[in-house]
Amino acid sequence: MHLARYGAAIALAWLALPCAHAVKRRFTVRDDIAMVRFTHPRASPEDPGTAIAEPSPDGKSIVIVVTQGRLSDDLIESRLLIFQVSAIRNAAMHPQLSMPKPKVLATVQGMPPPFAVHAHDGVIKDVRWAADSSTIYFLTANRQGNYRLCAVRREGGRVDHLTPSTMSVDRFTLSGDRITLLASGQRPASSAAGQALNADARDITGTRLIEDLFPDSRYNRAIRVFRLYTIRLDANKPSIHSVPNYALEQIPFLARAYPFAASSQAGELIKLEPAKSVPKSWSRYAPATGYPQLRLRQGSTTGQFQAANIMRPLEYTAINLANGKQTPLLPAPNARSLGYLRDANRAVWSSDAKRILLTNTFLPVDRYSDTTSGDVYPCGVASMDMPDDRVRCLFFENRSLNPKVFHVQDVAFEKSAAKVAVLLHNGLNQQIVQHYTLRQSHWLLISTDLVQSPVTSLREWQRQDSDGGLRWRMFIHQSLNDPPQLWVRAPNGSSQKVWDPNPQFRQMRFGHASSYSWRDPHGHQWSGILIEPVGFIRGKRYPLVLQMYDYVDHQFITDGLYPTAFAARELASAGFVVLQFRKQRDTGSERDPQIALEGYQSAVAQLNAAGMIDPGRVGVVGFSLTCWYAAYALVHDPTLFHAATIADGLDNSYMQFMMFTPGEYFLRRQMLGVRGVAPFGVGLAHWVKTSAAFHFDRIQAPVRIEAIGPSSVLQEWDLYASLRLLKKPVDLIYFPHGTHIHKHPLARLESQQGNVDWMYFWLKGEELPDQSSVVSYPEWESMRRSYDRLNNSTKPASQ
Repeated sequence: MHLARYGAAIALAWLALPCAHAVKRRFTVRDDIAMVRFTHPRASPEDPGTAIAEPSPDGKSIVIVVTQGRLSDDLIESRLLIFQVSAIRNAAMHPQLSMPKPKVLATVQGMPPPFAVHAHDGVIKDVRWAADSSTIYFLTANRQGNYRLCAVRREGGRVDHLTPSTMSVDRFTLSGDRITLLASGQRPASSAAGQALNADARDITGTRLIEDLFPDSRYNRAIRVFRLYTIRLDANKPSIHSVPNYALEQIPFLARAYPFAASSQAGELIKLEPAKSVPKSWSRYAPATGYPQLRLRQGSTTGQFQAANIMRPLEYTAINLANGKQTPLLPAPNARSLGYLRDANRAVWSSDAKRILLTNTFLPVDRYSDTTSGDVYPCGVASMDMPDDRVRCLFFENRSLNPKVFHVQDVAFEKSAAKVAVLLHNGLNQQIVQHYTLRQSHWLLISTDLVQSPVTSLREWQRQDSDGGLRWRMFIHQSLNDPPQLWVRAPNGSSQKVWDPNPQFRQMRFGHASSYSWRDPHGHQWSGILIEPVGFIRGKRYPLVLQMYDYVDHQFITDGLYPTAFAARELASAGFVVLQFRKQRDTGSERDPQIALEGYQSAVAQLNAAGMIDPGRVGVVGFSLTCWYAAYALVHDPTLFHAATIADGLDNSYMQFMMFTPGEYFLRRQMLGVRGVAPFGVGLAHWVKTSAAFHFDRIQAPVRIEAIGPSSVLQEWDLYASLRLLKKPVDLIYFPHGTHIHKHPLARLESQQGNVDWMYFWLKGEELPDQSSVVSYPEWESMRRSYDRLNNSTKPASQ
């Protein structure tokens, strides 16, 4: 095990641009880290590949957020930029004029919180305009990952901090003359797990292993106590007021995924709150296909309701902001708790605060037409009238996993509380808007519109639709091979570039990327992005690296999807063919890794038949869930891969089950769902037969393991120890303060560049010839000598 040797890496963080006549150089990990990326200005973008400008209500200005990594101080920098629409319009109409440069309203260096779930998160987020377009409100993260609520005038000037540095704001909403926000205090001091018996003994029955062994771990300190606050904006000096009688233990990133909607009078707030119990009737609620372990049962263990359970049952709740009183609205669980993850969770008030729209929720069992027996399914969009609590369902949820099926993305009232628009999307990147009207106590579908240009919200679609497409529109133009740039579309449909945040890319060469698809022998359709090496020569066979998880259609591809271990375009710069592809939908069973293996095998076979790759030089990268698939493939087809990286993932092994499931309700149900039986008695024989961890002796490929945080070291230890004891090539890299999706620039440098180095060494048999390497090769040379002796093989041929 070793830590990375960075050497002069920090000093090389910002590379000087070569002169105009210099030979173009290749794209590297450092270029990826320093790349200026458009960050979605709202809190929870529906599509992580979509980034849009946030227009002011009067249409005169737009603000954008851009973000990049800084190797020089290992921080993330975000900037809030503003453009004047009139200046852009004038430049577009008069070619002799240059496009205006953006004005910087705020610059922040900090670090997103450990549990940020989107790749390349910024430290400015949740940008919102005041109704009169005079002020912009937003959240900024400091170096500890705590967020403060800030405000800046449109014309620029001082950035005002509306909340103290001791408070971390998670959500906020503007309603009338009031801001309502959800925030937590400073991280609590670490304390030993369990109950103290005396000065020398503690009872840790029922605690989590990670709490017992690593009380100072940031993961143990992630659960915070959240409270509600309000700020009156019409006061001479805005002050913060606490909502009494409200406190919630929650993991921060979960709170940001849920509705946070204050009424127009700011008297009540709708949130998803943890259920206090599971009534017997809730067992009839049908979990989503593939998630049978999530069915709710009366009398389940208390772990079901703990804050650490990311799937604990939640229900839509109204909170009185004057006294903190909570009132379940239905009551029934939100459908996300039962695995309905493709539908957004939304709560929307009508303008008179007398009707509410709630999405992705079950209704009380007695509200369904058949109340006698059988499963009941969630309502896609429900309306609720206040104060008589009458509930109506616009339409019921579809359990199908067919990518053509549409799921709820957003809802909104239209011209009155009797008219509703629903934005839906499917797995084919199509969007539609359905219009409903309330007639004779029933919601009727009256029309459907096809969305021509992708949108992230109904507000955006309504803004486009309101002027018949005649307004000047700002958008982010990008493709698989074109880096993102800010463009403007004129009312006549013509488009022009406004601003290029990465002019340095004009001096770089990129491997060409294209969509790629194939079928495995069992008929599964697979899709991905195939990236050719820089200088690709048809007919020449190249080493191949497979990266399975997901990808974003039509988005400029750099690392692949996440900056943990994935390094797609960087590998292409080093002479590899790279296939970043989408895993199949999970069945939650032992079939999943076998299906993945067939995907790996068929991809290699098709690329080999096309004459593009050398099947004797193929590598694989597993991240998170796909570590299970990669480890399974290494065991069940030992000659398929010739180098591998396993990064911070579960493999449903016996060791992981015994270490983590006693204190993890959701994980225990998941792993029991996969194996179908606990590893005791006759069940143990089944685990020995099916778990790859009992067969690591079959692995032939050199394996690089990346462990992020102390619990990750434990979950990867059986793979590392097995290969180490068997004297097989294995490298264990530890990121003690890292995040599952790497945020720290130096962590990204080690993870991504280290992976490029690893693949280059084992698949090409060489050391990377330039100075970008972050490793010390003598250790690997020693591994290779042992590897060659063990397998009686020769050094791999270089390309």
